[in-house]
Amino acid sequence: MTADGLSGCRSVNNMDKLTVIIDPVAKPRMTRSDRWKKRPCVMRYRLFSNRLRASALLQKYIPSDELIMQFQIKMPVSWSKKKKEEMRGKPMQSRPDIDNLQKSILDSLFPDEDSAIWKVCASKRWADVGCVIIENWNKIVIK
Repeated sequence: MTADGLSGCRSVNNMDKLTVIIDPVAKPRMTRSDRWKKRPCVMRYRLFSNRLRASALLQKYIPSDELIMQFQIKMPVSWSKKKKEEMRGKPMQSRPDIDNLQKSILDSLFPDEDSAIWKVCASKRWADVGCVIIENWNKIVIK
C-alpha cells in the first residue's frame, strides 16, 4: 500500500451495488489554478475519482437517483490492537466530513450533473481496510 492509500484498488461485481476496496477521499475545495497546480490533495482526489469511475464501468454499475453510501475508513496504523478491536465498525465522528465524502462520490459518478439525485443515505465507520460501498436504494426492500 502506498502513502496515498489508493494502491491495490479492487472491485466486487454486482449491477445494483458498487463495492470498491479503496481508501475514501473527500472532495477538496478546488480553484481554477488547480488545473495546472499539482496540489497533493487535488491529485489524491483525482486518482480516487478515476479509480471509482473505472470500477463502476467494470462492474457495469448504473446508479439510480436514490443512493445508499457506506464509507469504511481505515484505522490508523498507530492505534493499538486493543483500540482497533474497540473501534472496528463504530461510527467515525472525525474528519473527513461526510458531506465532502458524498460530494466526491456524486461528482465522480455524475461528472456533468448530479441534480437528479434526490435521496442519499450515508454513513462512515472505522474498518481494517478502506472501502466505498454504493447501493441503489430502490433495489432494497424494507419490511
